[in-house]
Amino acid sequence: MIHDSSAGEVAWSPGPARAALWKWAKAEGIGSLLLPLLLFYGARRWVGPGPALVLASLAPLGVLLLGLARERRIKPVALLAGVSALLGALLAWAFQDPRAIVYKDTVVDALWGIAFAGLAVLPVARPLHRLPAPAAPLLRRGATAGDWSRPGVQAVFRRLLLLWSAQSFLFSASKPLCLLRFGLDDYLISTVIVRVTVQTLVTLYSLWRLRRALETA
Repeated sequence: MIHDSSAGEVAWSPGPARAALWKWAKAEGIGSLLLPLLLFYGARRWVGPGPALVLASLAPLGVLLLGLARERRIKPVALLAGVSALLGALLAWAFQDPRAIVYKDTVVDALWGIAFAGLAVLPVARPLHRLPAPAAPLLRRGATAGDWSRPGVQAVFRRLLLLWSAQSFLFSASKPLCLLRFGLDDYLISTVIVRVTVQTLVTLYSLWRLRRALETA
């Protein structure tokens, strides 16, 4: 059960979490999925799949600059995505091979998998619900710090960290496989399909599992 200091003990309401999830989904869909696809297929017919992939990979950098212009601040996750995008483009230029972007993304996803797995098994001082995660909208809305400190909720969250770790490793493995199977022409759309399918299922399950944990804690 969630506690509300102003109104006593009340059942947790998913309204704020759903609103935050929708906001996150729009940002994720536009910045990470829709914009890269538009850039890639818009440029491919003029410059070929290789340069188009490099251009599409810079989409997170554009989202970072747009967010900075609109909000006058930089979000840490957006900053990491922007730096990673710029690094991929530099690697593609240095090696004269756009596939360097694929290899860079493969390593980055694997590092996220290692990080999530480490957080699941190692004691951390920072509250787990403040960490970046696929279910971040729920983790920051609808519950107090006291709710998150409950052992039952923390145990569920640590198990979900292992699930998110497995998701990251799956994304890491899917990228070179999609490149090998579909080539540069259809690499981006194939990885987007994998990402949307897996991340939607994992996020919905995470929301459901955490909601149950918060209601019964």
